[in-house]
Amino acid sequence: MAIVFTPETGEGIADANSYLSLIDFKDTSDAYGKDYSAYTDTEIEIGLMQSSTFLDSYFISRYPGTRNMGQGLEWPRTDAVYLNGEEILDNVVPKEVKLALMESFYLLKSGADIQPVIQGNGILKEERVKVDVVEEQKKYNSSSTPKRATYTILEDIMVRLTGGLSSIANLKIMRVGGFT
Repeated sequence: MAIVFTPETGEGIADANSYLSLIDFKDTSDAYGKDYSAYTDTEIEIGLMQSSTFLDSYFISRYPGTRNMGQGLEWPRTDAVYLNGEEILDNVVPKEVKLALMESFYLLKSGADIQPVIQGNGILKEERVKVDVVEEQKKYNSSSTPKRATYTILEDIMVRLTGGLSSIANLKIMRVGGFT
């Protein structure tokens, strides 16, 4: 079965599966001094599709605006604005998303587990299975809350859109009105 690589153009394409075309990926990589020569075009396309899925799942709860029904990816969006209030047109995939996609691709290709399997006790660190006289052993990175890897380069790139990780800690709660 052949893969069908469909880049998003800003039109909200139903079967879009990448925020960058192959040519745009190569141009962006060249502009940032990244070397993609070790990968075939097909490997790049597959990596861009996987990385686009990762970005959407990683940032979905922090993307501004509203996703249009029927499109394949989370961008373009309506009523989206940058944190400073600047409007993001509803036929645009922001440059931050495209740059984060390129970085996600290189994280993936460097061996980073961008979509780790998260168990109830955290990210699985080590698993040992013994077949004769059945024995099983699992070790997790954390012992309480399931956690996902954080990629600061992606957070830094996307901060104008998402507020970054610190945005949750910086929320200000204001009371409007009051008792008289």
